Amino acid sequence: MSQKYKIEQVLLIIVAIILLISGFGKLFNEGKLIGGLSTFDLRMIEDGFGNWMATPLFNRIFTAVEINLGILIITNWVKRSFLSLGLIIVVIVYCIDIILGWNNKLSINHQLLYLFNQFLTISIIPFLIIVIILIQKKTEKSSSWLSLLIIIPFFCLPFIISPLYIEDFESKSMSYDKKATDWKIIESKFSELKININEGEYIIAFFSTNCMHCNQLAKILGVTSRGLNSKKQILIVFPGNEKDSKNFIERNKADYPYIRVTPDEFTKVAGFAFPSIFSIKNGKVLKHWTGDNFSLKVRDEEL
Repeated sequence: MSQKYKIEQVLLIIVAIILLISGFGKLFNEGKLIGGLSTFDLRMIEDGFGNWMATPLFNRIFTAVEINLGILIITNWVKRSFLSLGLIIVVIVYCIDIILGWNNKLSINHQLLYLFNQFLTISIIPFLIIVIILIQKKTEKSSSWLSLLIIIPFFCLPFIISPLYIEDFESKSMSYDKKATDWKIIESKFSELKININEGEYIIAFFSTNCMHCNQLAKILGVTSRGLNSKKQILIVFPGNEKDSKNFIERNKADYPYIRVTPDEFTKVAGFAFPSIFSIKNGKVLKHWTGDNFSLKVRDEEL
């Protein structure tokens, strides 16, 4: 075996490992070096890359492409043209993400890009380009049926690990039968901030500061505002103390006007399902959601 051939093989294996780490890392990890799929959904929305209905679907397909390319490079069971096209797509997406990320606030994670962090990503792209050139020089071969046996299950894996449901693409609000008098304290406290919720359209989110789903939805509101420019003014209601409220806002980069009320006042309006979100027009509740039915479609339609 020639020295040149050995170098080429090593480069191919390195790139395959990188793709597998990136793909499986997004599926099974939610860290600072490699973020999970939900983190990349937020990043792409904040970059203005797509809307809420398209982005989660794209991220899962792209993750499946990364994993399958890594496996197929190692096994060498597919045609070079297929591998080249797949790697070109990966390079293009990485480059777009770097360009968008560098011009963005990167509020959710200041270092996180598609692959590790911005500097490691840039250093890896030349490896990918070199491998594309090497694959182009390889002798073309027929695809093997064995490649399909690998592609099909691994292509489905992101949708199994992090599933999308039919309900995510539907728009359903809940009925709301609370008395109008329950909103009086909410109205009065927002009026102290010079905000009249009886005039105009608002999204009012009732968040508990120690609720995991509330924290996640607060991130969603924040990146939607920065990336897609929310159509309505967003307001927040907390039942906690001032310190916890400020920490919540800072932690989730959701810097919206907020008020604090007592737990009793909070539950009279929001009930006991957290988070609880209301669409208000001229003081009237038009729609009400909890975190469970604040779907991908609702985010695109209402924010």
